[in-house]
Amino acid sequence: MKSTLSKFDIFAGEIQKNAIWLEAVAGLEEAKIKMEQVAARSPGKYFVYCSTTRSVVATLETHRKPAHKAKSKGHSA
Repeated sequence: MKSTLSKFDIFAGEIQKNAIWLEAVAGLEEAKIKMEQVAARSPGKYFVYCSTTRSVVATLETHRKPAHKAKSKGHSA
């Protein structure tokens, strides 16, 4: 008999407001991996929601890396 993995929903944004549903994934570990992949491509706030327990089971917030400014060395002519 095959076991069925629970489905988890991945959202972007704030938990209490303006959350945007991204996709549903089977299994909590897979949902966490997928959330990390999405966050790596597009930094921001993300969370995984379990509709069975009606609770947030994982959160992640990533930030854009600051652009490196090239240090220019002054040359005297």
